[in-house]
Amino acid sequence: MSVRKRGKDGNSYEVRIIRKKILQKIGIKNGIYTLTVSSEFDAIRQHDALCRDLDAGIIPECIHEYARSLVTTNKMTVGDMYRMMLSDPNYHASESTETLINRIYDDVEDIVMVDYDRQALIEWINTMKIANNAPGTIRKKVGALRSIFVYAVTCENPLLMRNVFDTLPKDYSLHKNHKNRHDAGVKRDAIRDRRLIDGEEELLIKAIEEYRLDPRRASIGEKFKPSLHLLFNIAINTGMRLQEIFLIQWNNIDFDHGIFNLPANITKGHKFRQVPMTKALLPKMLDYKEKYFTLDSDTVLPFFAYYECSREKCSEGLSSTWRRISNNAGIEDLHFHDLRHEGVSRMVEKSKLSLTQLQKIAGHGDSRTFDRYNNLRTENLTSNFY
Repeated sequence: MSVRKRGKDGNSYEVRIIRKKILQKIGIKNGIYTLTVSSEFDAIRQHDALCRDLDAGIIPECIHEYARSLVTTNKMTVGDMYRMMLSDPNYHASESTETLINRIYDDVEDIVMVDYDRQALIEWINTMKIANNAPGTIRKKVGALRSIFVYAVTCENPLLMRNVFDTLPKDYSLHKNHKNRHDAGVKRDAIRDRRLIDGEEELLIKAIEEYRLDPRRASIGEKFKPSLHLLFNIAINTGMRLQEIFLIQWNNIDFDHGIFNLPANITKGHKFRQVPMTKALLPKMLDYKEKYFTLDSDTVLPFFAYYECSREKCSEGLSSTWRRISNNAGIEDLHFHDLRHEGVSRMVEKSKLSLTQLQKIAGHGDSRTFDRYNNLRTENLTSNFY
């Protein structure tokens, strides 16, 4: 029994909970949680209750609060915070995020979070540039570490007051200002221009219709086939991103004018954007609304709710589902994001709108990104938006 009297008068009792493995996971390095109560009865009762919860794998809020208080006093490291994050039942990390964190874990485990400043962050990024990591690889690794700092700032009781990653410039991953920027072998982001080729659209539609739920996976089931069809059609007709599509709500759609009004909180650039429907998409949207509209769901598609309203889980789940559909269709090397390239390319080829207008519709903040689509414009333009 880890209960003992305290003080000369013997009127207070110290309760010591020793559970090293589980307490060290949430940042209590010595594996001991201590509290003081006024009576022996309360001491025994609280000791037994806390031990019972811990042995069942449940972290009581009072212990979580104690672990949070150690952030500044014990100089909590990234490793400590990561273990606390994983033990939090309210936190849901995607599998890809955890994989990335595990890859960089040895390099960042001992970083003291409260002391980590912009200069230290830049130096870490520069070591990745020296190692000739591509900009995209650098962004992924930085994003993985950033997720731990975001948790520390945004959890119910914030553990840090500011996130040092918010001080990074937009082009931090590029080699342009680094000493090795002129080296011929410096890696740069690969430009992916995959589009659908003749017959692939029909194969994908057939594969969606024939798709079967794999009982070994928590994937999208039979009842979601109409929604998978609509997801595919929105992507190739508008060039919207996956997350923008599964987060769109019924009240964001202007059916009278055939426009998606995307709020800033679901777009990548965090700016309000309007995306017109094509003549082919509008009747599909109206038919879907007539058959599947329900007051029980705000979102047009059911996937966000299916994945517990987690953007990360939904993105990863739909991407996995899409890979299986592509494989079933016998199509190689086709990512869901390639459908965005297909949709934007079709707009450039078939719309009479200006390139500036099309860039705003596509949501490209940088004209250099949108320039990849300029050479796709044809002379056979339709009189209206196609």
